[in-house]
Amino acid sequence: MTGETREVPDAGEILDRMSDAFLALDEDWRFSYLNERARDLICEAAGIEATVAELRGRHIWNVVPAAEDTIFAEQYVRAAETGESVSFKAEYGPIDTWFEVRVYPSESGLSVYLRDISDRKRREERRERDRQALQSLYRIAADAERSFDEKVDDVLELGCDYLDVPFGMVNELTDEGQTVAYAHGTPAGLRPGESMPRDEAYCKETVETDDLLAIVDAVEEGWGDDPAYAKHGLGCYIGGRIEVDDDVDRTLCFAGPSPRESSFTPTEETVMELLTQWLTYEFSRRTDRRELERKNERLENFASVVSHDLRNPLAIAKGRLGFLDEDAPTEHVSVVADALDRMESLIDDLSTLARQGEIIDERRAVDLSTVVSDAWGAVPTPEATLDRQGDLTLHADESRLRQALENLFTNAVEHGGDDVRVTVAVTDGGFYVADDGPGIPPEQRENVFRMGYTTDDDGSGIGMAIVREVVEAHGWSIAVGESASGGARFDVTGVEPLE
Repeated sequence: MTGETREVPDAGEILDRMSDAFLALDEDWRFSYLNERARDLICEAAGIEATVAELRGRHIWNVVPAAEDTIFAEQYVRAAETGESVSFKAEYGPIDTWFEVRVYPSESGLSVYLRDISDRKRREERRERDRQALQSLYRIAADAERSFDEKVDDVLELGCDYLDVPFGMVNELTDEGQTVAYAHGTPAGLRPGESMPRDEAYCKETVETDDLLAIVDAVEEGWGDDPAYAKHGLGCYIGGRIEVDDDVDRTLCFAGPSPRESSFTPTEETVMELLTQWLTYEFSRRTDRRELERKNERLENFASVVSHDLRNPLAIAKGRLGFLDEDAPTEHVSVVADALDRMESLIDDLSTLARQGEIIDERRAVDLSTVVSDAWGAVPTPEATLDRQGDLTLHADESRLRQALENLFTNAVEHGGDDVRVTVAVTDGGFYVADDGPGIPPEQRENVFRMGYTTDDDGSGIGMAIVREVVEAHGWSIAVGESASGGARFDVTGVEPLE
């Protein structure tokens, strides 16, 4: 049986089939062999056109002189001088290419393999760039020392660096037009405070979609005749809608004067969405805060009116009470006097409640034991006893916390008697205030903090409501239960101790 004779390719043909570059240098640094891929790379690096035959015998540093002062030359020399193989990864800048290089020395020179790993390196660089962008966003969001405006500026700078575009903006749109609210690196016409008609804004399309608006090449994508392109000439753009529950449309966008070389990657779009969501949260919180400040202002004005306008007629009534005819029945005069005293007490409590309803933001590190001592000293308790167990340093508005403790102590005296024993003890989640009085029946405990609720004929039902307002304004919680001696116990939880 005769078999078919097959031609076996020689080594050079095999090497030419490789997708990696292979070249050999003799002991005088002259090319002794190049496969086709190596020829392509050498010609590209040298900026010449030459065949393999034309390159053979030529000195590598004469052909590619720019490479002589690079890591490539350094590692080739090292392998030649030590007689040991070397491997390394490096970028050759002139052709913007990363290589994985292996160099094998021999008596006749060097054998060099070069694998193009540019795509892999770019993927690694993108992943690192994505990671750094997310870390930067986290640091910006978590920085309690920077103001809202400073954080927005930081986000715009971050987005410009990450997306490699020069312009970043937060815009506000109404039916009349668009106003630039914040900007980074923008040219004239797109700076903070500058306005334009709505049809001259790319963002007019952004607010109409639930997704991002991404434009890689404005002219190619049909924006060449749009007034927005005619006015600003932005070649690329990416924008997202900032959704806040008010009467203004807002957008976050980044743009540049030239088209992008490639589309926005899925990760870039994800980071853009995160930036937009964070700004949505911050704008919403600022809107809520301003609304709360307005409500507090109205509440304070109400309290001022109540305090001022009622105290004057109240003072007149109390002053005239002494001029009643001596024949007036004593029991009627006493009832009127008690009623006037109760009205004065109610006015005081309403004024205090209005103050406690304000935003708490003047916080600092305070020692619970110090605040307890100050609050105890402000309550008339000559025969009552205070028992303190443990201490706690916490972040709080000291004056508000003292007011809450004063009200708790007053409540204990009013219901437990002048000789009541009050305990303030630290717990894992905060602290509690307990007494050895008669306690609070389980069916009444849910009502204790309700405005106006009281079991005391002389009480206003406001003091414990103030306690709840102060505790919740700090971000804590309060619950009522039974103390070890059967009295009332108020547990404040959610308190994070300071080291």
